[in-house]
Amino acid sequence: MKPLIITYALIITSFWAISQTDHRIEIIVNTDLKILTELNADSIPNGRYNVIFKNKTVLKGQTKEGEKDGKWIVYHDNGQHKMEGFFVNGKKHGEWTYWGKKGEVLAKFQFNHGTRIGHWQGYYPNHKKAIDLVYNPEGNPIQCIQYYPSGIISLNFEYEYVGQVETKNLSYYYENFNLFQYTQLTNNKRNGAFQRYHNNGVIWESFEYQNGQLIRVVETRSKGGMPRKNDAFRDGDGLLKRYYFNGNTYSETLYKNGKKDGNFSLFDKGGDLVGTGNFTLGVPTKKWDVYSQFHNRLYQLDFDTLPGLVYQKIRTSPAEKEHDEGSLFSGYKHGTWSSYDAYRKLISIKNYNYGYLDGKQLYYESEKVIREFSYTNGNKNGESIFYNSFGKVLSVDTYKSESQIDSAWFKPPKKNWIAVENIEPHSNMQKMVFYPPFPGASMYRTLKSFKENKEYMFPVQRNLYYTYWPELVPPQFMGNEYAEKEYINKYLNIPDNLKNQRVDGKVLLRYAVDEFGIISDITVLKSIGLGLDELAVDLIKSYPPLKSATFNGLPISSYIVREIDFRF
Repeated sequence: MKPLIITYALIITSFWAISQTDHRIEIIVNTDLKILTELNADSIPNGRYNVIFKNKTVLKGQTKEGEKDGKWIVYHDNGQHKMEGFFVNGKKHGEWTYWGKKGEVLAKFQFNHGTRIGHWQGYYPNHKKAIDLVYNPEGNPIQCIQYYPSGIISLNFEYEYVGQVETKNLSYYYENFNLFQYTQLTNNKRNGAFQRYHNNGVIWESFEYQNGQLIRVVETRSKGGMPRKNDAFRDGDGLLKRYYFNGNTYSETLYKNGKKDGNFSLFDKGGDLVGTGNFTLGVPTKKWDVYSQFHNRLYQLDFDTLPGLVYQKIRTSPAEKEHDEGSLFSGYKHGTWSSYDAYRKLISIKNYNYGYLDGKQLYYESEKVIREFSYTNGNKNGESIFYNSFGKVLSVDTYKSESQIDSAWFKPPKKNWIAVENIEPHSNMQKMVFYPPFPGASMYRTLKSFKENKEYMFPVQRNLYYTYWPELVPPQFMGNEYAEKEYINKYLNIPDNLKNQRVDGKVLLRYAVDEFGIISDITVLKSIGLGLDELAVDLIKSYPPLKSATFNGLPISSYIVREIDFRF
């Protein structure tokens, strides 16, 4: 907590009014937010720390020499306790409780000097159990049971630890109580049985793995119980066939020494081909073709044309010649992309840098340039030129940007954290959220990279009839979805000398949000320069505590990646 409070206080000292009496201070952040705190003789927070937003106390806690220490409470907007937890020298300690607006218990969990321990419980809004999670004294999970909202068990994870070896037994259940899937893992590699069942209880496929490699097909069956052949696969080598519930072939994959190695083909339920590709030692290589449910080619991939990149050719209409093509880095456009119309005439040439427009962007009509833009990491920078059909310049606008970008902006800041893209329409420029690795949270993992997605890049998938998803709620600004936008419009104060300049772009930030909704660890991932990065950071530092993220009712820490938009 110490870095957060000191940083906050320093910024407030520079920009906001302070009244002080006997080391008790009132920090006026803005007309909506103020902080009441106490300092020791060295001006380090030491004592109470209260946050008041719109004349209501939203957070109350104690500090000791700059660290959280003692009881901390966060409140609902109706004044009801939302969460209560304890700290010792800045580390979470003891039992924590999370309540709903009516005082109902939504979660209970425990820490021992910052380590998760004991029995963790989370509940759905209908008061039914959502999760039971048990940790050992070292902070490692030993069992996790999660439930459908109806109260039926959806998954049961069991863990064992012997020295450096971690063994997991993962069981998933349909909502009719039947087993859906059972998997054995050793140090996160499949090792032992992998079994999947139809929802009527009939075995679907039963495989045996050894240290992450498939070594044996025990059996495969249709939903009606009819056996399906896999005679061409022996001891980790040969052709593996997987099937739909009706017994039709879903995929055919060549294996060598237990890994995918060779041709891959995918089929729809009617037996028509919907995709082909190639693996080398389990990694997609060479050329891949992906078809739609109507058997038109959607796109082509080439994994070996450019080192570290994937070259993609995307069909953009029923006309085969109308397409976009270019390279991808971890699923994001990178390098030069070209677009063509139905007659294969050039429409545009765009340049990208880790997913953002970067460099010259040219647009064509009748093979002549009609618009020319210049960007730096998604921010307009340089001349924007408009031409008539004869090539004469109609207008020129000049924009300013001094942008830099972190090439790993889309990667988690901590090992094994889960990256989830935000696709909500009211996301207020929020692009991504990172979550800690709770059991089952990986169901939400977002993989844009085709190399990581492997055959899951295809739009045609088997319907597994397993419908459970953990309830994962992202961190949110207090109030409805428009409250954050209103706050930004109100308090993003741009100096007059910048308003007179042509600026059009966004600053990309990442920041941590703890279980109390307190923001810290703000990092600029994509800048715009001109002093606007600092304005964006100061705006986020002025936020009131957010609604923390929750996983099956449990408040959890998270990281937000979002943009602050500057257009003036």
